[in-house]
Amino acid sequence: MTAVAMTHKPPKPSLLELDRIRIDGSTQPRLTISPATILEYGEAMLDGVVLPPLAVFFDGTDHWIGDGFHRVLGAGHAGIAEVQVEVRQGSLRDAQWHSFEDPRIR
Repeated sequence: MTAVAMTHKPPKPSLLELDRIRIDGSTQPRLTISPATILEYGEAMLDGVVLPPLAVFFDGTDHWIGDGFHRVLGAGHAGIAEVQVEVRQGSLRDAQWHSFEDPRIR
């Protein structure tokens, strides 16, 4: 690992329109999506709860979700137009690999 990689900080969160986030790239590694979690997250967002930003990877054209599938679906269900994201430069494949790194799915 290089010194640059070791000192790399996550990107600053910013707002991104929900309809610009691609969720169709096989970046959801869990076996199932939890409708209860989607509803819970959507209601929490409407109540003003600030959830962690989504991790998205921008390949120059598309923003691929790498982490936060239930949060993005919850925002959509709640009718929320913009969400907090950490935009990282990368491809769909980078987003897929990032999603597999999530310790909650192991």
